[in-house]
Amino acid sequence: ITYSDRLLSSSQWPQHFIAKLNGDLDLDHPDWQRRKQNQCMFLEELHRAAHLGINTVVLPTPRPKHGNYARVLLQYLDEHVDPQSSFTCLISIPLSVPAHLTKLGQTANSFEDSAADASWELWNSFRMACNLNPRVWVCLDVGGNASLPHPSSHPALLERWGAEPVRSLRISTKLFVFNAAGYPVLPKFLQNMVEFFAQRRVHITLSGAAQPPISNNSHSNANPPPPPGLSVPQAAEVPNVIPAPSLGHYV
Repeated sequence: ITYSDRLLSSSQWPQHFIAKLNGDLDLDHPDWQRRKQNQCMFLEELHRAAHLGINTVVLPTPRPKHGNYARVLLQYLDEHVDPQSSFTCLISIPLSVPAHLTKLGQTANSFEDSAADASWELWNSFRMACNLNPRVWVCLDVGGNASLPHPSSHPALLERWGAEPVRSLRISTKLFVFNAAGYPVLPKFLQNMVEFFAQRRVHITLSGAAQPPISNNSHSNANPPPPPGLSVPQAAEVPNVIPAPSLGHYV
């Protein structure tokens, strides 16, 4: 909690803001004291969002063991949320699950048991534990600490998530590449993904800071290497006169 809730009017909070809860909370920690403490912090932040009148909250990514997490969330929705309200919980789900978050701790090459498939399995397991509550949606996180899936799985990946209740698509600024004029642009796969979800009226957000482009006066004339699983064409050299980094360019 940093700023006073009186900085904005009561009508601005539900119309212009969503709340993002602490992503480090682990409600299934092996230590029962830590688990109890995280559970109290989780509920405190949910009550804070309700106090501000915020209708949408982004919740942390579930761990492989998330039974208590789902129980606490479902209990909160049943006891504290008005059935007539538009309150929605967005579960942050990475497009591909990092290896340390999977049960096996490793990934495979085939799409059936890849990190991208483990991501969907994580979401499916969590929503089943939440008794398929209609207020639980997906915030699909593209980028961050996880690599992008293999290009061969891209068509099936879009079709799979297109059938799920995805409310928000969050793209990291680190996945952008720079064109010949020095401005950030999306690689082809992410362009297709944005177009795919925009047609379904999914809210698209950016995460991260503006990245400075590579100039010809630097040690390297090439763009940084693309993230794993993402192939991009070789970009032209960025001119010496480049625009100052701005999130507006990413928008």
